Amino acid sequence: MLGLLTSAASRVLSDTLTFGINLAVTTNMLQYVYGATLSQRCGVTPPLRRWGPFILIAAASVASMADISRQVVLDSKGAALVTKAGPVKAFDFDHCSYTASASPLVGMAASDGAPLTDTCVSEPLTVTQSGATGPEVDRWLRAPLCTKVCGLLSRAGLVLTIGGFLWLSEVMPWLQAKWKQVNAGGLAQHLLSTECSECHQRCSAEECDATHA
Repeated sequence: MLGLLTSAASRVLSDTLTFGINLAVTTNMLQYVYGATLSQRCGVTPPLRRWGPFILIAAASVASMADISRQVVLDSKGAALVTKAGPVKAFDFDHCSYTASASPLVGMAASDGAPLTDTCVSEPLTVTQSGATGPEVDRWLRAPLCTKVCGLLSRAGLVLTIGGFLWLSEVMPWLQAKWKQVNAGGLAQHLLSTECSECHQRCSAEECDATHA
């Protein structure tokens, strides 16, 4: 739902909330897997196998935070341009240069008592971009390649998270043991025994009903 917000301010709020939620979830997962590894996998050897689930979840946490971190950095710009028609649009510093002038507001005074003419310079001033990163980094973060890589990292984070918890819960060894158990007794025999068991249960229930009747 947060991704449906389209205005500049709401998009910044959406990205910031998503960043905070993702960070809280990933750090809590890491804490849980770390504690489970110490308590449940202390006897597993070698160490790489023992800490394998934690390594996968840690890698998944970093990968899943890549794209939203990029969005938060891009949202850190504070400048906006009001067009003659009224709508607010972003500055395009890659293709345009801007100048601005300032005039004091009526009835306002500087906090230190200095005249506002010293603060609000009426002559044309150059407008520059300010934020967490410079224009070169912004261009790199907005590049299609960076967007694609961050999208792939998000998908990889999901896969690594699932794999890490499957490894931690020992699902694959359990499935392998069940598969070997089925193959050892024969698949047909196993299915037959299941059908016979169900048949005996059904017959016993019918005999019980007949006895009570």
